[in-house]
Amino acid sequence: MNGKQRYHLMSSVLAVLCEIEREGAYVIFENADRPDEYVQVSHRGADGLLAEVGSREWAEPTHPLSDVARSALEVLRFTGGGPERNYVNQALPTEPGGAARTLAGALDAAYSRRGPDLVVKTNAAEVESWLREQGLWIQQPTALPVAEPLQQNMIRAALRAHGWRIFHDESGEGFMTWWGWDTSLGMGLHMHVDVCGNAPWRVLAIVGIGDRPIPEAERPRMLELINTWHEDRRWPCVSLARQEGEDSSWLHFGWSLPAGAGVTQGLVNDTIGAVADSALDFLRWLNPQRRTSDAPQMAG
Repeated sequence: MNGKQRYHLMSSVLAVLCEIEREGAYVIFENADRPDEYVQVSHRGADGLLAEVGSREWAEPTHPLSDVARSALEVLRFTGGGPERNYVNQALPTEPGGAARTLAGALDAAYSRRGPDLVVKTNAAEVESWLREQGLWIQQPTALPVAEPLQQNMIRAALRAHGWRIFHDESGEGFMTWWGWDTSLGMGLHMHVDVCGNAPWRVLAIVGIGDRPIPEAERPRMLELINTWHEDRRWPCVSLARQEGEDSSWLHFGWSLPAGAGVTQGLVNDTIGAVADSALDFLRWLNPQRRTSDAPQMAG
């Protein structure tokens, strides 16, 4: 595929994407022989188009872009990048031709060699339909899940798959997400997810922390409620943790998954989702129990 053909493909696909104007729709143009070399465009509705250039730092072994490539991308208004972060342009032209020129330039700037062909991937049915009509759609083969070494990018992908807010955990290399206070929970929940240990003893570690302290006077009652919960529920493991020098405790929710033999992305997604849902279920069960002096009863 020569430069003219590549530009024509990009501009035509972007014309379809811009025409549907659906927030969250995206297209990816990747080098056919190097899937980690790509540009991605997503539609943000009224906020226009957001473009990303793959940093090649999402999975081991990483291949960071050169200083020359990063400088060239800055000229095209792509900034950021690094481990598990792409280079982003938040002001991509909304005119398909201009957007295609910027993206083609970004591909050339980022990667030292031009791939033989471009593969287009999308979540937009309209774009896929257009590609099929042109004989350009490449069906992605359905592959069986393969166990891989547990890595941080799998945690990020799991949080993103659940649609949760994602933050880098300042206490380590992992990620965190959170749920704010509402009347059913009685408190907010911060959940930290990280990869712990060294190969071969890698562990997916999940820790949730309630955001409101439990007064010391309430500690005996709270321990009784936790024991009642655990009579029928085994996970996540709920405990009360005292902070040194404080006369109160904090609710902790923990679960660890040994992953030395490798994990699939689906297993990571399911484990994180199940632990989060169970922690939120505990808070929903606990909240009315704290407001009554009756003996605790498990919710049916």
